[in-house]
Amino acid sequence: MAEIDRYALELMQRLQADVRADYERYEFHFAVQKLQGFCSEELGASTRHPEDRLYTAGEDSKARRSAQNALYHITQSLTRLIAPILSFTGEEVWAC
Repeated sequence: MAEIDRYALELMQRLQADVRADYERYEFHFAVQKLQGFCSEELGASTRHPEDRLYTAGEDSKARRSAQNALYHITQSLTRLIAPILSFTGEEVWAC
């Protein structure tokens, strides 16, 4: 995996731990703040234009597969993390 994708997955792991801890303490407002911050700030900065690699790299290129893999795992994790507070949105994601 590309270093930038490994970094994005590491950020996701940290977010998972933090949000799960917030849920266990019933501090949903902190979980929402962390999820929003991750999506708007860290995710955008850490993935550094994955669409460039997705659309311009060859189908079997390592860069494209790395971006796809990272985005898949981040989507799976985010969907699980938002499910307790955005249940209908989470359900729509799983329906796709």
